[in-house]
Amino acid sequence: MWSSSDYITPLDIKQYVYCPMIPWLIHNFHVREPETYSMENARQIRALRLQSIQTLVLEPPVRVEFPMRSPQLRLRGTADIVSGSKQVTVVEVKAYKRHEYNHFKWQLFAYTLLSEKTVGPTKKAILVLGEKTHTYEVTLETLDATRRLVDKTLKVIESEKPPQTSPSAKCSSCWYKRYCPVF
Repeated sequence: MWSSSDYITPLDIKQYVYCPMIPWLIHNFHVREPETYSMENARQIRALRLQSIQTLVLEPPVRVEFPMRSPQLRLRGTADIVSGSKQVTVVEVKAYKRHEYNHFKWQLFAYTLLSEKTVGPTKKAILVLGEKTHTYEVTLETLDATRRLVDKTLKVIESEKPPQTSPSAKCSSCWYKRYCPVF
């Protein structure tokens, strides 16, 4: 079982937004989707991350694959890019363009919350999806909403009972469906 002394990651936040059942299954039953070809390919596209640094106007220092940890939030993770010192910008890079990307946006916001707590005032968040860039201003409201999402994710993971979810179209291709109590 998952221990309350454990940390969650922005990946858990991303999964929670996509479907709350996924982080519950991962942390309570220790099941993880095997790496797919597309996951492996995306991981190998480090040049995309470096290219993103060159095309974006980022304040130095520019830190690539920057680890952060907040015991207060019980959140840890490694952001793709964290730049600046007085006005911090966090960048999350995905290799491929997506039509639905809300869960990636909240993963990015989880990194901004971590950055705010560990690096300094975080003012901008950039989500790169393939060739498309989405820029967000980081506000107090964004940070508060992200903190609430972290708390919700922790609550789901720490529960012995699975979260209430309803089947949807995305369930048909979900690897975790084989473990999901809804099915």
